[in-house]
Amino acid sequence: MLTRYTRIFTLLVCMFFVSIQAKTIGNPFWDAFPELLTNLEAFYPFEGDIKGEFRGDLSVILSDGSAWKTHPDDQEMVAQWHAGDYLSVCARTSFYWFKREHKFRLYNHERDESVKVMLVKHRDHPLEIIATSDVYIKDVEMIPIFYYDQDGNLQLFWHFIFYYNKDLYLNDGSKWVIDEKFGQFLPRTKVYVGANVDESSYSFFLICGRERESTFAWASNLW
Repeated sequence: MLTRYTRIFTLLVCMFFVSIQAKTIGNPFWDAFPELLTNLEAFYPFEGDIKGEFRGDLSVILSDGSAWKTHPDDQEMVAQWHAGDYLSVCARTSFYWFKREHKFRLYNHERDESVKVMLVKHRDHPLEIIATSDVYIKDVEMIPIFYYDQDGNLQLFWHFIFYYNKDLYLNDGSKWVIDEKFGQFLPRTKVYVGANVDESSYSFFLICGRERESTFAWASNLW
């Protein structure tokens, strides 16, 4: 009888993990970009940033070798996570009045919860920009502006808005395009690729820098 219950319990556990993997891996985005899905490997206490702050905060190491310090408010939540949990990195996009130090979130696909984090270490084999294009004009928007001159005559003025891009070539052979923060994404800069994903869309971003000095730019993957 014990053997029978043991088998039933084992079957239920297997079904649970299969359902989790199906939910995560079965998403078309993660099928196409599995390299952006990582696993939790270990926890460790943060030694403090360049200003000596956040010492002792719980940090996590991911299967790609990157390390992320969690926000003080999220310590209890992340402490309940387990090694092997499927995680992904997303950018925080909500409005913030002051400089944001924990600019990203680690989303736990198995627990359907996320914590605010700060990147403190890039991957063991980091992605790096090996070359860039010059900043170039991608598009021009022409906006007609009508006004009356001092004689009461209707006049037309065209206002031009220029949209700029910059191409980035990484050491893994991929090519990315950004439309902001051009001066921070330069050759020999380490970058980390993340994505904000929902049911109907996704947006890539590239992270450069680390700790409170890190920043990110929305990016398009060309190849």
